[in-house]
Amino acid sequence: MCFGTWSREKLATEPNFKPKSCPAQEVIHYHMTGEPHVLKSVTKDGDITAKKVDYHESLLDSEVRMLDHATRICNVKGPKLRRSYLDGDMRVMETDFDLGVSVGRVWKKLSWSNQKLIIQQLRHEIMKMRESTQPLIGRIGRDGRIARDDPFNDPYHPETSFYTITFFTSESEFDAHKIKHLRRRAGRAAASRLEYLLRPLRTRYTERFVLTHGDLHQDNIHVRCVKDARGRSMWELSGILDWGNSGFYPEYMEYATAMKKGPSRPYWRRVMKEVLRDIECSKERLQAEEMATEWSIPSTIFG
Repeated sequence: MCFGTWSREKLATEPNFKPKSCPAQEVIHYHMTGEPHVLKSVTKDGDITAKKVDYHESLLDSEVRMLDHATRICNVKGPKLRRSYLDGDMRVMETDFDLGVSVGRVWKKLSWSNQKLIIQQLRHEIMKMRESTQPLIGRIGRDGRIARDDPFNDPYHPETSFYTITFFTSESEFDAHKIKHLRRRAGRAAASRLEYLLRPLRTRYTERFVLTHGDLHQDNIHVRCVKDARGRSMWELSGILDWGNSGFYPEYMEYATAMKKGPSRPYWRRVMKEVLRDIECSKERLQAEEMATEWSIPSTIFG
């Protein structure tokens, strides 16, 4: 194992640093702290791989299992897992290297036909994901069922470094969790407003929880330029990356997270509306989800 030979401080300042005891590696993405996060690596056999590196409390084993389930079991387009291991307090997840670029870098330069093709392909992958279901809300265990004792990041906690949830047996239990969290951080009045929004939605509860990526941000969707049968250049979906927010969730969750205000640019939310056409959630559900995930509650929530 060569990861333990790296000096993270040196690697952060010298992207071309190559440890003598292992193949060449290049940082392709940094943490906000300046430490390496994703590295491009060449194995002894000459294969190009990507290594995602983080503290084991942040890069969870359950994320590794979710990526493996999505790409290997469900055959979703994306880099397949090669191995995962701990090196001291760090976890390393090594996958195939995706040769594409984030769609956000090229989207506005693409022709309408190429944009339409990527929308169709991304929609196909998401519909494939939704065929994978579980009877509980949570993340997959090694036995292929929802793990009951493996905590992961809470989508309703503003500080995702706290891994405070394991699984939920029902959608009503899941909604109660949202209200409880909002009461803690914003008070009883805010929690009562959320309860008011959720109450009429309870008649629509299901027991079908679907594989959800949970972060279909433009940077997590990779595309690449290829040649068609006639030798013409065209763009296609190469993979869906970063399964850190994934899990088995109610059917509305993918749409709600994609439509949430946040780092995604407005144009990308319009694209995702087309990708997720016919699997939208209601306006009321979107309103409730926005409120449940806001740290500062907008005063116009009922405006």
